[in-house]
Amino acid sequence: MKIKKIEGIVINKVDFGEADKIVTVISKQNGKIKILAKGIRKSKKREIYGTDLAVLSNFIIYKKNEISYLSSVELTDGFLDIKKNLFKINIAGYILKIADKFSMENEKNIKLFKLVYNSLKYISKEKENEKMLVLVSYFLNSIINQEGTSFLLNEGEYFNFEEGQFQIDKTENVLKIKKYQKKYLMLLNNVDIMGIYKLNLNKFNLLSVIEILEGYLNYHFDIKEQLKNYLGMA
Repeated sequence: MKIKKIEGIVINKVDFGEADKIVTVISKQNGKIKILAKGIRKSKKREIYGTDLAVLSNFIIYKKNEISYLSSVELTDGFLDIKKNLFKINIAGYILKIADKFSMENEKNIKLFKLVYNSLKYISKEKENEKMLVLVSYFLNSIINQEGTSFLLNEGEYFNFEEGQFQIDKTENVLKIKKYQKKYLMLLNNVDIMGIYKLNLNKFNLLSVIEILEGYLNYHFDIKEQLKNYLGMA
């Protein structure tokens, strides 16, 4: 029986049986791992908080019959300010869901781990809702780039989801993009976050850009996730 120590972020959890919990963790060392935490739901110890959603913890696990079991867990960063604000909870939940869909079990992905960790840190500290929406757009664009499906910001006002580029003529699988949306995407592609802030876009403008990124991801990866559903705006 091999014992292993991993550092990871809890991106999903499911109750199992009367007292157990299956915790999905994206780790630095081993990518995504599903861990069976026996009896954790009846535990009165502080370690129970180390298996909450959107926390960074150190896990001691062991494997038996191809199942990873939790031996012990120590919370290292609870991102507590997220739990105090419903908007932050919803934004974090959305990011964790996307991370779950784009992480593979037992495949190391340090870039994704860092992206999720830094996103949670930002959400925890930020006070402005609009800036958190900018963070979501950055997160989605980073996922697109990490998956090797970056799109081209060439001439035209129609965005072709299939080919991942703008074009002048209207054809199938295209969306007409407004000027502010294209400018936003250009700044985002250049990681000019301060430039994005200077656009002074409201929540609905920002969500419209996020919907373009979601549409692109959905077309290529069938993610079927929409932030507006998490924010109760469907």
